[in-house]
Amino acid sequence: MQIDDSQLQAKRNEVAAQIGTAQSGVTNAQAQYNREQISPRSKDIGAMPGFGMPAMFDRLGTRQFASTFMGGYDDNTIRQADLENSRATVLQAQSGLQQASAQLQELDAAIGNATSTAPFEGMILSKQVEVGDTVQPGQPLLTYGYIKNKRLQSDVPSGLVAGLQVGMTVAARINSNFDTTAKVAEIYPLADPTRHTVTVKFDLPADVEATPGTYAEVHLPEGDSAASLFIPKTALFKGSSLPSVLVVKDGKSQLWLVRLGTDQGKDKVKVISGLDATEQIINDPPVGVVSGWMPPAK
Repeated sequence: MQIDDSQLQAKRNEVAAQIGTAQSGVTNAQAQYNREQISPRSKDIGAMPGFGMPAMFDRLGTRQFASTFMGGYDDNTIRQADLENSRATVLQAQSGLQQASAQLQELDAAIGNATSTAPFEGMILSKQVEVGDTVQPGQPLLTYGYIKNKRLQSDVPSGLVAGLQVGMTVAARINSNFDTTAKVAEIYPLADPTRHTVTVKFDLPADVEATPGTYAEVHLPEGDSAASLFIPKTALFKGSSLPSVLVVKDGKSQLWLVRLGTDQGKDKVKVISGLDATEQIINDPPVGVVSGWMPPAK
């Protein structure tokens, strides 16, 4: 993607012209400095200082008379001052050239940033702007997806992360009907302080047919825990794509999502997270009920 850089290009042409002028100034200043070293202006026979007398008489008579008897003229001092003046002119010209070159580098960087190239092969999934739209720094322009090698991303409960290692293989299910395997590719070093989960990424086999955004499940090793929690399968909310239960709070029910572990037989299932052993749940809720529903009193 590219934004309009016509103003930047015009500014760059202007700075490039300034660099040409600055380079000419440096060349001229250096030439004047070299001239002052070889042929000092203070000893130029063609100059007419002093008492306005002819140049030869002024050099042989007036200057020597002033230097010897009056102490008001010193060739070496005047030459040193002329050299310092020429040197200062050279330094000023070089400084101007450096400033113009720095401006050109800044503009080249801005022009380079005007074009964005995807760092990997993929496909445009969605566009947030059209040609002619005004954009601001940090504004998303499009969503780009790497679809050659597919990857799952899951927020794993912190208690299960200890049993995972980069490179290990776990079972996975795509779209609730296609079983495959997934390899642990990355485990984030930080946990979510609110949900107590850690983001883990899993690489899928190259031949798996799946599209970005597809629902997937991963089956992780649980490990042994004395505080394991089991609930009846009939307590799971019916008609929901994600496992959930109705929890009683303040005399009303609330729909809570839970993470399930291994199946414990015909009538029980293990709950990994989302439910506490002190919570009261409603068993066998009818189809179609919502949060707030309570079973009729017996």
